[in-house]
Amino acid sequence: MTAQSFPWLIVTGALTGLIGSLLGVGGGVFLVPVLVLLFHVPMHLAVGTSLVVVVTTSSTVGALRGAAGTPNLPLGLVLELSTLVGAIGGGLVAGLVPARALVAIFGLILLPIGVLMWKRNRPAAAATPATSGYQVRNLPAGLSVSFLAGAISGLLGVGGGIVKIPALTLLCGVPTKVAVATSNFMIGITAAASVFLYIGRREVEPMLTAAVVVGVMIGSGFGLALGRKLEGWQIRRVFAALLWITATQMLLRAGGWWLR
Repeated sequence: MTAQSFPWLIVTGALTGLIGSLLGVGGGVFLVPVLVLLFHVPMHLAVGTSLVVVVTTSSTVGALRGAAGTPNLPLGLVLELSTLVGAIGGGLVAGLVPARALVAIFGLILLPIGVLMWKRNRPAAAATPATSGYQVRNLPAGLSVSFLAGAISGLLGVGGGIVKIPALTLLCGVPTKVAVATSNFMIGITAAASVFLYIGRREVEPMLTAAVVVGVMIGSGFGLALGRKLEGWQIRRVFAALLWITATQMLLRAGGWWLR
């Protein structure tokens, strides 16, 4: 990392924090492609950095969110047991997978995630009270999806919220605001569990991570404030289009284009 890139990394972190807090995800789904494609950071290093950033985003948003949503802590703790197993497994597998293969996997994962983001318009659950009037259902399905989200988090450095939030709302019947807050509570724990594997393999660079984390702390506050004024479905659709563009670039890179 050069001195000239430090301010741009802060800007990247701010955008990551803004997107993460707006959408209720860790932000790694945006950060990893940017680090790889624009800053030419090696894939494993980008994933390790992203996991640290996911922990920071989760903590910052959790502290700032306040009344915007109360997590279902009992449900979150139960699902997190399954998520942690997946996260540790994904982190171990990542150390054995070549960087180009990880880039390809990331690109393939972004495509269905973009579809999920596009289709999540105005969930009916959003109209229900945020902390009452619902009953959790389909817990086994929630556990299965949580394991998958954990594996994706440990392998690719994303928070897993992009998978958990639709699962909690559509499969488990949890109101959207509660789902976002519960997911945010879980993704920090999930990322913390697997980030130590990357630290042990020396795949977390302190200065790079510090620059991005500073930006995340700034952007998260702006994201929460902006989210109160904008229509969430509009934001998600713009982000979905960006995901499809990014997925195409990642797949081209994995196929040998733009490789140095």
